Amino acid sequence: VGLPAAVADAAMSAEERAKAETRLAGERLEGQDGKTLSLIGQARVERGDQRLQAERIDYAQDSASASASGLVRYDDATTGFYARSARAELETNQTELTDVRYALKARRGQGRAASVRTQSSVRTELSKVSYTTCPDDQPSWEIRADQIDIDHEQGTASARGFQLRLGQIPIVYA
Repeated sequence: VGLPAAVADAAMSAEERAKAETRLAGERLEGQDGKTLSLIGQARVERGDQRLQAERIDYAQDSASASASGLVRYDDATTGFYARSARAELETNQTELTDVRYALKARRGQGRAASVRTQSSVRTELSKVSYTTCPDDQPSWEIRADQIDIDHEQGTASARGFQLRLGQIPIVYA
């Protein structure tokens, strides 16, 4: 599994996302109209600038929420993720992912995280995380942290349990 493409899409406001049509697709569909639908095999849920793809997606129509498993990919205007599992609340624009590889589109950064939580296109929280702008799996520099919080509107980030590493050597830590 590679990294998500780091090409920025046009960001949508929460109001634009709320008005956008939700599209569902998969090789097989199971469920009951108006309730939960299970998309199986090349499953996709798309809404505005949000895209969730996986081997299986269970979509609750009443709450516009989706749970995904099996080679999960989530993209929106600011970030792209590959994960083991994901849960997306499309109405509130919140997503939670586990065992993640990610790419920050506008900042051209990438890394891994034990978990990622997004809140709209405004905020991203990553735990047990690494970050670098180096293009490969053996970065010449890397930031590692217990937690990184990114404010996309302000263009800022804060970290806890922080290390700056050159190769495998920590040179700054807190």
